[in-house]
Amino acid sequence: MKNKLQQVLAGKSENHILPFFWQHGEDDEILLEELHRIHASGVSSVCIESRPHEGFAREAWFEDVRLIFDECRKLGMDAWILDDKYFPTGFCNGAVREKYPELGKRAITERHMDICGPINDGAVIFEGLTDEDGWADKKAEDELLAIIACRCEGPGQDLAGECIDITDKLHDGLVSVTLPEGIWRVFFILERPIRDGRVDFTNPESADLMFKEIYEPHYENLKEYFGNTFRGFFSDEPFIMDKANLPLRGESNSKGKYPWNAYIRAELEEKYGSDWKLHLPALWFTMNGVSPSYRVAYMDSVSGLYKKCFGDKIGAWCRDHGIMYVGHVVEDHNQHTNMGSGAHYFRALDGQDMAGIDVVLHQIVPGMTNHPNSCNCWYDVADPDFFHYSLAKMGASHSHIQEEKMGRALCEIYGAYGWVEGLKMMKWLTDHMLVRGINNFVPHAFSAKFPDEVPPQFTGAGHNPQEKQFRLLMEYMNRVSTIMSDGIHRADCAILYHAEAEWSGGQYMYFYTPAKLLTLGHIDFDIISADYLAKADVKNGRLAIGRETYPAVVVPMSEYLPKATLQKLFALSEEGVDVIFLDRITKRTCENPAKKLSVPENSHLHCVPAEDLVIRMRELGHFDITSSAEAEFLRYYHYTRNGTHAYMLTNEGITHDVITSLTFDEFDGGDYVVYYPMENKAYLANSKDRSLRIRLEPYESVILFFGDIPKELPEYVKYAPDNEKVIECSFKVSIYQRENYPEKADAEFVLEKLKNITAHDMYPRFGGFMKYECSFDYDDDEPSRYLLDLGQVGETAEVYLNGTYVGERIAPPYRFDVSGVLKRGKNELTVIVTNHLAYEQRDLCSKYLVLEPSGLLGPIEIRKTVRVGTSHE
Repeated sequence: MKNKLQQVLAGKSENHILPFFWQHGEDDEILLEELHRIHASGVSSVCIESRPHEGFAREAWFEDVRLIFDECRKLGMDAWILDDKYFPTGFCNGAVREKYPELGKRAITERHMDICGPINDGAVIFEGLTDEDGWADKKAEDELLAIIACRCEGPGQDLAGECIDITDKLHDGLVSVTLPEGIWRVFFILERPIRDGRVDFTNPESADLMFKEIYEPHYENLKEYFGNTFRGFFSDEPFIMDKANLPLRGESNSKGKYPWNAYIRAELEEKYGSDWKLHLPALWFTMNGVSPSYRVAYMDSVSGLYKKCFGDKIGAWCRDHGIMYVGHVVEDHNQHTNMGSGAHYFRALDGQDMAGIDVVLHQIVPGMTNHPNSCNCWYDVADPDFFHYSLAKMGASHSHIQEEKMGRALCEIYGAYGWVEGLKMMKWLTDHMLVRGINNFVPHAFSAKFPDEVPPQFTGAGHNPQEKQFRLLMEYMNRVSTIMSDGIHRADCAILYHAEAEWSGGQYMYFYTPAKLLTLGHIDFDIISADYLAKADVKNGRLAIGRETYPAVVVPMSEYLPKATLQKLFALSEEGVDVIFLDRITKRTCENPAKKLSVPENSHLHCVPAEDLVIRMRELGHFDITSSAEAEFLRYYHYTRNGTHAYMLTNEGITHDVITSLTFDEFDGGDYVVYYPMENKAYLANSKDRSLRIRLEPYESVILFFGDIPKELPEYVKYAPDNEKVIECSFKVSIYQRENYPEKADAEFVLEKLKNITAHDMYPRFGGFMKYECSFDYDDDEPSRYLLDLGQVGETAEVYLNGTYVGERIAPPYRFDVSGVLKRGKNELTVIVTNHLAYEQRDLCSKYLVLEPSGLLGPIEIRKTVRVGTSHE
C-alpha cells in the first residue's frame, strides 16, 4: 500500500477504466478520431460495443475492430468487446430468432378454476382455456404439462398440500372431475415458448449458441490479439426471463410465467420423484408444507443451470483463450434474486473475473440518500435502501469473498442520466462507488455520433464542453482505484444474502435493512451468500472466507432458511463467531417448515431488534471507527496491504460539511499520511493521541494512511483563518458553444452582479464555455497562505490569476491556493466555467433531474490564513 501511494504520487497509476466505445459502422477516419479523443481523456482501454453495428460478428465488424485494435496498440491502449449485437446480452446476433427458434426460451404458466366439492363425475372445460395472452397459436393438448387439483386452505388462496393429478382425465376438451368435500382449485399447468428471440441461459444447447455465433467467430478472426491488445468480453445484463418473480409471503402470482425446459424438469424430478408434478402449483400459490422447499429447489435449479451453462462455462472458455470475462446482470428492483437476472447475484457472476454491477437511469442521485426518487426505469421509483446502501457493497463483497476475483469489483457507471449529469455529479457517483470498494469502472459511454441515445457521451464527438476536464475525473478514478487494489478489505461483520429466505415464500427481511443501519452507524460489512457461508472456516474466532475474516455474521429476519445454512450458523456460534439474528432466531427450515430446529445456548448466538443492531455490534467490540458526531453522510472504507492501512473518507452530503473527531482501530497516535486524491497531494502528519479532527465539505474525499507509511513527504501544515474579503466587481462575460471556443464568442456582455447564465431571461438554451474576466484590488501582501474561493459554480472552473494558471475544479469545493500569485494592488482574474448540455439538448433522460444554475455564481472570496504550526510541533 505504501508503494501504491508512492506510485500514484509519481503519476504512475494503473488503468482501472474500460469505457464503452459505441459502434454504428462509422468511417475509419471518424472512428480513429474518436479513439484519440478517448485516449486524450486519460483512458487507456475501451470496451467496443455494437450500438448497433449491422455487421456485428461479420467481416465489416471485424474490419472495424482490427482498425481499433491496431490503433490501440500504437497508443498503448487495450480493448474489450461487449458480446452481442444488441443490448442486453442474449440476442446472440439474431441466431435464435433466425436460425434456432427451437432453442429459444420456454416458460410454464398456470390457469385455474375453483370447485366446491363434493363432486362426482363432473367436468370442467379445458378447450379454449388458453385462447388468451398469446397462448392460442398451438393446439391446447400440446401445451399442457399437467392438470392438478389442490385442496384449498383457509379463507384466502393458500393451498392445503393435498393434491391430485388428474391430467389423464382430459378427453375431448373436457376434464372429468371427482372430488371429495371441500374447496378445490384445479390448475392447468401450461408450457410454451416465449419467442423473445433470446438465448435460454438455463439450457446448455441454447447457451452454447453464444460460443458458436459470437465467441468462436471472434477468436477465429482476432486470435492474434487475444491475451495482448484484446483483454476480454463484457456481458451486459443477460437475463433468464423478464420480471419472472416468485410470489412473496401471503401473495399469489396468478398466471405468472416462469422459466422451463427439460433440464429444470429433470432436476425437480430427481429431487421429488413422481411428486415433482403434483407440487408445481406451489410456484404460484402458497402450499402448506410444500412451498418453501419446492420454491427453493426450483430456484436452485434455475440459478444453478444459469451458472453452469452460461456464466461458469463462458468464464472458463475466456480464460482458456488467454482473456478475461466480465460484466453484470440486472441487479435493480430486487432482480438480483429473481429471474429478471441470473436468479442469484453471486452464482450468476461466479464465472466472471470481476464482480460487476451497474448504476444507470437515475438509480442513485446525490441528495436522495434517504428518499425514493423517480427514475427512467420500468419500476419508476428507485429504492434508496438498495441503491444507496446495498448495491455497491454487494458487488464489492463478491470480489472480496471469491478469491479468483482477486478483489476486482467493477461498475458500469454514468449511463443514461442525461446531459444534466455533468462532471460534478459524476465525481459524486465515483466517490460513492470507491468508498464502498468498487475499483474498476466502465464509464457509459463514448460515441463518435452526436447527438446519440441515452446521454451523456463524454466527448460528444467534439461537442461536449466538459470533454477536456473529463480527464481530471478519469485520473482521479485511476489513482484511488490503484490504491484500493491488490489488498484486503477490513470489515466488522458479514450479512447473509437473503435469496433463499425470499424464495421460500416466508416472511423475510432484505439484507438492505442491516446494510443501511450499519452504514449509518459507521460499521463496515460484506454481504455473503449461503453458498460461500457453507465453504467458510473459523480462524481465531473469526469467520474466514477467501482473504476476508469477520468477527460476526448478521442474519436478516427469515421465517425459513435451508437446513444446512441454519446448522452452519449455529455451529459458527459454537466456535466463537458472533451470530446475530435480527428480530427473531430462524428455527424452521425450507426442507421441513413444520419442524423447529433446536437452538444452541451459547454467548455468541444473539437475537436483537434490527434497530438495535449497531448498539449490539459496538457492545461486542465489532467496530473499526468511532465518530464524536452523528456524521450521517460520512462514509468510510478500510483497505490494507503489506502493513499499511488506508481509510477513505467521503462526505456524501451535498449541502453540509462533515465535522467530527474520529478514532481508528488501526491508529494509536503518531505519524500518519493525509492524501488528497483529486489534487494528488500527500502530507505527513502527526497526532499525539488516537483522535483525529475531520472536516469534509460536500463532494470532498480524503484518504488517511496508518502503519507502514512513506516519511519522505512534506509536512502537514496547520492554518487558522485570519480575514476574508469578498470580491465585488463587474465581470466581462464571453460565452462560447463548444465548436466556437476559444476563437469566436457567441455573445459578450457585462455583469455587475453574478447570476445564472441559463436563467429564463438570459440564455436558457446554452451549453458551453463561460469566460469571466475582472479586475480587483487587494490591500495585503504579508507572507501567508491565500485562498481563492469561488463559492457556487455551475459547474467546472478553470482559474487564472494575473495571467498565471491556478488550477481546475470539477466539483465543490471550488477553492484555489493563490499564494505567491495574488499581489497587493490590482489583480486580474479569469475564470472559465463549463456547464453541461442539458439546457441545450433538452434530452429525455435529463427530465428526471434538476438542472442547476449555470456559470460563476459566487460569492467570490479571498481568504487569508496564517500558519499555526505543523502537526509535529
